[in-house]
Amino acid sequence: MAPNPILDRGLDWLSRTIAVLVVMVGPGLLGSFADHRLGTSFWTPTGLVLGTLLGTYLLLLLARKLTPPARGKPIPFDEDEGDQADRDQDRSQSSGT
Repeated sequence: MAPNPILDRGLDWLSRTIAVLVVMVGPGLLGSFADHRLGTSFWTPTGLVLGTLLGTYLLLLLARKLTPPARGKPIPFDEDEGDQADRDQDRSQSSGT
């Protein structure tokens, strides 16, 4: 079976999304479990707040890692090489060169 770059990219983003979801919701679920076991009522909100903070931090780390530095230039769209070559050819034909 031939590699499918679109499927690979989609699965990468799916795994990242699930990881962030687990980090955000997991502490709240653990807090709920602790509240039921210990008969308390403060671990669930504490877990949800900690999960939100950790999840936001993780999202910021992912954004920093996955976003190329612009260095004053516009960030190009992520497009396939073949599509760009086709557009360049279309432009050269329409300009008469």
